[in-house]
Amino acid sequence: MWDFSYDWVEDYYDEETDETYYTLETDIPWYERYITTVIIEDGVTSIGNYAFTEQYDLESVSISGTVTSIGQYSFAWCESLTETDVPAGVTSIGSWAFECCTSLTEVTIPNSVTSIGDAAFENCFSLETVYYSGTQNDWSEISIGVYNNFLTQATIYFSDGSSSDDDETVASGTCGDNLTWVLDKNGTLTISGTGEMYDCDAMEGTMPWADYMDSITAVVIESGVTSIGKDAFCWAGNLTSVTIADTVTTIGTECFAYCVLLTELVIPSSVTLIKFLAFDECTALEAVTILSKALTIEDAAFLSCSALADVYFAGSSSEWAAIAIGSSNDCLTDATIYYNSTGPDDVEEHTHTYDTPTWAWSGTSSATATFTCTEGDDTQTVTATVTSTTTAATCTAAGKTVYTAKVTFEGETYTDTKTVTVAATGHTYTTPTWAWSEDYSKVTATFTCSVCGEQETAAATVTYKVTTAATYTAAGTGAYTA
Repeated sequence: MWDFSYDWVEDYYDEETDETYYTLETDIPWYERYITTVIIEDGVTSIGNYAFTEQYDLESVSISGTVTSIGQYSFAWCESLTETDVPAGVTSIGSWAFECCTSLTEVTIPNSVTSIGDAAFENCFSLETVYYSGTQNDWSEISIGVYNNFLTQATIYFSDGSSSDDDETVASGTCGDNLTWVLDKNGTLTISGTGEMYDCDAMEGTMPWADYMDSITAVVIESGVTSIGKDAFCWAGNLTSVTIADTVTTIGTECFAYCVLLTELVIPSSVTLIKFLAFDECTALEAVTILSKALTIEDAAFLSCSALADVYFAGSSSEWAAIAIGSSNDCLTDATIYYNSTGPDDVEEHTHTYDTPTWAWSGTSSATATFTCTEGDDTQTVTATVTSTTTAATCTAAGKTVYTAKVTFEGETYTDTKTVTVAATGHTYTTPTWAWSEDYSKVTATFTCSVCGEQETAAATVTYKVTTAATYTAAGTGAYTA
């Protein structure tokens, strides 16, 4: 059968409505017919691309054993089709061949099929049963493209009577040079082996488990794994549990971004680096336990973790302060930090014991006392009441004002003092009292302090000056000056 074309071509742009209108161009001869049954008779070797796409009323398909390939989009959006029997002889089922066949519940696939293209059974929400004419080993050899999880997670019945329900393993593969992964039916994906995990690209869907991303509810990283690769579990929307072994040193960029059901997390002591956007948009994440003390957390590693309330840190407050935490990690740093803690269970048992306070004065008018728990996981600052007592300075002795700060904390009273010294005022002397000897040859001056009455006496120097010279008939005069 020919491959047909199916293209929406731009027709015109309406400036008033700001809308672009398209016209479907297709050469499918029966496109606008309302087909309910398709019969592919003997002699036909292929079903062309787009052959029966959007035949919404199609309920029954009979395909001849001469057909070897089913083309891309050949039965896409056949929403009334409930089952289909791919005949023996078909080797390939093209990409999107049965996409959005939303009523499809049952598919029969022969062991002649060697490849099933990307998204061949994407959005086949009702698909529950697959009958496969080969063994489970044969099935594992088929090249099945990405976005076929509705096919691979259905119950598959094999030719020997066994079924996929007999095996706990849903899918498995490699994710590093020496790493393997296994997804079981409970939704637990386990990574084991040694060494680094491969980096992935979420936009390109290169995660080894991309087809099963919606089925992953738990991730277990076993001992021996040293890194979690970029984008490894980005958009794992049903992931609720992550266990990371203490051999992991690096948690990659966006590796758990948009894991919107993840509520708690333990970072083991071996981790030294949490990369950019590692837990971005983990909007249900409430608690993080960080056992590593030698850690670098890159920018935005915990961006938009809006529910994050508690961080349990194995080290002290000073060790937390030494961690290199990049910008845009406010959700992490604004959470309540529990120091010297290995998780929520040990917080309830811990009773704070506080050292004597550290005092901080603001001048002499106010003071605070800061109490720090002996384990470094809590501080409490209390504003003190400040009183003062003053001893006045005297003429000869210094004075002082003693400021006393007092707080009451947990039933105990604590005080601290600050002393301000005032210099001695010194004596204030009045005019001296003079005392002359009878012959005026000697004189003293006595000074008395007007404040304290203390006296100081000093000998003066006496000088004599003749004021009127003596004559033969009259005595002269003179003046003594002290």
